[in-house]
Formats: sequence, structure tokens, C-alpha cells
Amino acid sequence: MSIEQFGESLLTDIRKRREQESRRLRKQEERNALLGLGIGLAAKIGNERLAAKTNDFLTKEPIWNANLAQKQARTYTADLFNTETQMAAQGGELDWTLKNMGPQFEEYLQRNLPDDITGKAGPYEEWREKQKLKMAEDWLENQYRPALALAKKVASEEDYSAMVELNTKKAAPSNLGSWVTRTGANLIGGKNQKDVETEAVIAITEGRMAENAEKLNTFMSTYRRTGDIVRSFDIANVVFPEVEMSADEKFKINRTQKLQEIDDRLVVYEEVEKTEINTGEKTTEINVTDEGKPRVIFKPNSDNNTVSLDTMKGLNTIFNFEKDGRQLLRPEAFANFADEATNEQLNIQAPKTVAEHNKLQAIYRKYLNNSDNLRDEYRNQKTLRTFELVVGEPEELQAMLSSVLVETDPQKRNAAMQELQTFIASKLSFAEELQSATTLDYNTTFRNP
Repeated sequence: MSIEQFGESLLTDIRKRREQESRRLRKQEERNALLGLGIGLAAKIGNERLAAKTNDFLTKEPIWNANLAQKQARTYTADLFNTETQMAAQGGELDWTLKNMGPQFEEYLQRNLPDDITGKAGPYEEWREKQKLKMAEDWLENQYRPALALAKKVASEEDYSAMVELNTKKAAPSNLGSWVTRTGANLIGGKNQKDVETEAVIAITEGRMAENAEKLNTFMSTYRRTGDIVRSFDIANVVFPEVEMSADEKFKINRTQKLQEIDDRLVVYEEVEKTEINTGEKTTEINVTDEGKPRVIFKPNSDNNTVSLDTMKGLNTIFNFEKDGRQLLRPEAFANFADEATNEQLNIQAPKTVAEHNKLQAIYRKYLNNSDNLRDEYRNQKTLRTFELVVGEPEELQAMLSSVLVETDPQKRNAAMQELQTFIASKLSFAEELQSATTLDYNTTFRNP
């Protein structure tokens, strides 16, 4: 082979290698375009069908996005306008929000706080209401009202930017639950129970209790002494109970348990006194329990549990340590009695056993012994002596009850029960005398019974 032929052969091989490399690079380019770029790909590879589909997508994507934004915005707008109508019919923005947010807020607290904070009533009630109000006002100010303004703009102008902003705000009333969760974390996040208790004390001093200076003072003095918010709150409410109102808030309601002897039977019923707020006019109704008739206690052949319950029903009706006890003592003295009884874990509202009732008697009697503890209308009277006649002879009462409970002969048992009933009925006249504050000579009669 001549040199010229050899040189031409080399050039041919180089050209072939270059053409092969060029084809390889072109294919690599096309592969890269398919994998990552998309734009201009169809034209590059000569696929007109793919190019047409790509261009169609790129052209119509803004329209699709706009339609989606419009659809979402119109859904939110309808929801917000519907809520605006409901609010107007249900007391306004705040009332509607508190009503609809309330259950979700309570559920959130129950998941994240101890039971004594999340109970339906008690010392943390004011704190919970304050947090709920804060959350409701925050939602209205930062979510609902701005969203409603955007919704009205969307409805009147079909403003695309307003649609987008409305969609990102996610302020529809149906999203209240997620708002409660987010805001709740900010309200209680990082707080321990003592922090919440401190806020609860402040809420109490700024809440309903602040309207009654004596009640608030009782709460604060007990809390400073004991450091127990639950106990302090309960004592303040025992000494100064909340006034019960009728559902329409036109009447004050006072309920009194009554005991009366009728045809040799003791019956209990509830007397309900209603006082019209504006006129002061009083009306009295009788509530009964057993099919329209007063409940009879100490029925013949009653079992032991019923006899025990009937005995306590009679005793608590004759003299109720909460209601009647409050009537005789000055507020500060009654608060001390309630505190001492609570410390002994005694139930002053309704003791369950004769033994518990006797312990309460002993504590209460100490305060009656000092005439300075008595309210003015009960001073210089034989209050203590009358009290003894109403609830005294605890050993005798206990013995009479025991004789009924252990007796197995039906006839003897009913006779013992009748004796117990007579003993309790004999207290009625003394109880009426004690509660009526009939003028009696305290010094001569009490000092020399």
C-alpha cells in the first residue's frame, strides 16, 4: 500500500470515528433532554406529536391553575357568607365563635391538661373562659374578618390575587378545629400546672367573683393561708353561694328541702321560691318526687340501705350545715367552719352517715359557743341550746338507727323504725324555731340551761 493510500485510509477512519462520536453525543443530548428538560424536547427530537402536547400543557397550565383557584375561592366565599348570616342570627360574631369553638377548645384542653383543670366547674372555669375568649377574638381579628373582606372582593371583582390569598389563608369556619390546635399550643405551651394555677387565680380576681368583695376576700385569704386553689374556691362559694336564676333570667330562685309529718308519716319535698327581679314579687312552688306525691321516708319493711338514707335525708333536711349553718354564723366564722370541715374531709352539703353528721356537729358547735361568731339577729339568744335540741343526742340517734339495722323480726323492726321516725320528727319544731330567729335571751338561757 502506498503512503497516499495509507494516509487516506487513516483520514477515512478518523472521519468515521468523528461521525460515530457525533451520533453518540447527539443521542446523549436527546436522552438528557428527555430525562430533565422538557422544554423544546419535542422539537429537538422531531416528535411533532409530543411537541404539540407539551406546548398545549404549557399554554393551558395558568388557566387550569386559575380555574382551580377560582373553584376553591368560591367554596370558601360561600362558606364565609353562610357563616356571616348565621352569626347575624345567633347573637353576633363573638357569640357564634364561642359557641362553635367551645367544644373543640374543651376537647383540646382535656387532651393536654390534668383533669382538675378541665372539669366543668371549679376554680379554673374563669381561666378556661378567658383563654377561650382570647382565642375567639384572635380568630375573628386575624382570620375570619380578613378572609370575609377577601371573599367580598372575590365576589364583586373576580380578583385573581384575592382568590389566591383567600385560599392560602385557610380561614373557613370549617377549619376552626385546626386553629384551636395551633393557637392552643401557643396558649399553654411550656406552662406547668403552677403557671396555669397562677393565671387562674388572676382570672378569678377579674371575673364574676370580683363583683362580691366579701366573697373575693374569703377566696384570697383562704388561698394565701392554704395555697390550695380548689379548696379556697369551694369555701368561698359555700360561704357566698351563686344566686340561681331562671332560664329566662327574670327570677331569682331559692330551693329549700322540707320535712313534714302527715298522717304519722314523714314526707320530704322541695319548696321553690321565685322572686321577680324587677318587682320583688315572690311565688312559691312545691316540687315532689314520687309520681306527683311527696316522698315518704321510713316506709315499713324498708331495707337497711333505705333506712340509713332516710335517716340522713331527715337529718340533713332538719338542719343543713351548709344552708342553715350559713344563716346563723357571720361570714368569716362560717368560712373558718367550712375550712375546718373540709380539712377533715367532711361533706357539709350532705353528710352521708350519722358518724359524719356527728363530726360536723362537734366542729360547728365550737363556733356557736362564741357569741361573737353569730350574726346580729342571732346574738343574745339561746342559739346553741336550740341547736342542741335540733341535732343533739348523737349517741341516742346512732343507737336507735343501729337497733333498726340489726333487727331481723319484721314486726320489731318496723316498731324500731317508727321510734326512729318519731325521734327525728320531734326535731321539726325546734328547727323552725332556730331558723326563724325568734328573740330569746341568750345570756340567761344559754349560760343557765
